[in-house]
Amino acid sequence: MIASILKHEIKNRFNHWSIFLLYGLLIFQGIWYTKGTFDYYVNEDLLMNAAAVFYKNLAGGGILLIIIVAVLTGPILFKEIQHKTGQWLFTNPIDEKKFFLGRFLAAFSINALVCLGYLVGMLLVPYSGIGEAHRFGDAPFGQFIARLFFPFASQYPFAHIIGVFRFGVF
Repeated sequence: MIASILKHEIKNRFNHWSIFLLYGLLIFQGIWYTKGTFDYYVNEDLLMNAAAVFYKNLAGGGILLIIIVAVLTGPILFKEIQHKTGQWLFTNPIDEKKFFLGRFLAAFSINALVCLGYLVGMLLVPYSGIGEAHRFGDAPFGQFIARLFFPFASQYPFAHIIGVFRFGVF
């Protein structure tokens, strides 16, 4: 039952124009914040798509993602509480907890896909035309993941292991 609710909700939500608008907004914000963060640093040797720039973008973009998640999730969950439409949409007997869980998982999936637009925007910076060609290196996926999961690596006893991921070329 949860799978059918999840499929139904995702299919209905992806047809709405606001999903595409927010996805485009997040791609634009990813590019714009990368440019702003790069302009903040004074080091001339820093690449525009460096792992440190990506990490600063994610640290500053959190409030934007919180607002978008609230805008997308609120109506999905509140509409059922207000109108009790589950019994009209699904003909089989339905448990209220399973219905809420199905809608919640659908909202979570949509939020995760929309919020990935921010990361896509940061990765599309070299193709946006906002910087010179010598300002970009290879996309630092290994460094980016290490910074994301181990932001305070120097405070941990495994700093030498994490340093391999942080400074290695992947």
